[in-house]
Amino acid sequence: MASGVASDPGLVEAWLEAEPEWRLARVFLAQAREPRMEAWCAFEHALRETVWRVRDARVAQAKLGWWLEDIGQARAGAAQHPLLQRLGSLDALDVLDRGGAEGILRGAAHAAAMESPADMESMLAAFVALEQPLAQARARLAGTAVAEVEIVRGLAAARVLCECRHWARFALPERARLPLALLARVGKGRDAALAQGPLLAAALADALLPHIEAALAAGSPSALDTATLLIGRSLAARRPRVAHWRLAFALWRLARHALRA
Repeated sequence: MASGVASDPGLVEAWLEAEPEWRLARVFLAQAREPRMEAWCAFEHALRETVWRVRDARVAQAKLGWWLEDIGQARAGAAQHPLLQRLGSLDALDVLDRGGAEGILRGAAHAAAMESPADMESMLAAFVALEQPLAQARARLAGTAVAEVEIVRGLAAARVLCECRHWARFALPERARLPLALLARVGKGRDAALAQGPLLAAALADALLPHIEAALAAGSPSALDTATLLIGRSLAARRPRVAHWRLAFALWRLARHALRA
């Protein structure tokens, strides 16, 4: 089974379809093409799909419980999900040991439970709850130092902007993910959020970009985390075409720096 799992290119395609900037990042960053990291990033994407894009929060929590159970089965070589099978075939499941899986799923459950955050900080805290244990697992997998709190906050801010691209799911009134203070500032209610995507996404970008810039200035020990921050900064830009070329140049510089390190 391991050889079949390892050869399935569809395991990462959903991730790359949802986050096409990583196709560009993978041109420059060899680590993003490394099989273990590639499979891990695809696993992260599948987990975030459960947290942020399931319409019913109760269903999301139930699915997270299933993920935790399947991780336990994966440790015994009996995973049901092909991504966990893939990680097992690559001897990459050790990042989920020593409480790693429980920390990630606990953070995911906290994030999925977010409802009507009062302000931007409350919303960001829910994203940090998931992104922090994921960043710790990536560091273990890559053998790098764990990201500092300021960098994790930048990663969480970048993740918010990434989720905003899927506005029809992110801004569902029944999940109430948008900060009430933001809605009040732009004079919109929750029920109007779906129709006000560009306005609200721009307001989110303005509020979150300083966190991304601060994290970039702090400097991450992980090239992949830096790439995430650069992608987040590009998503906050007002001119997508210019942002694309700026991102390509920044990723090229990042790759050159990684080679010299």
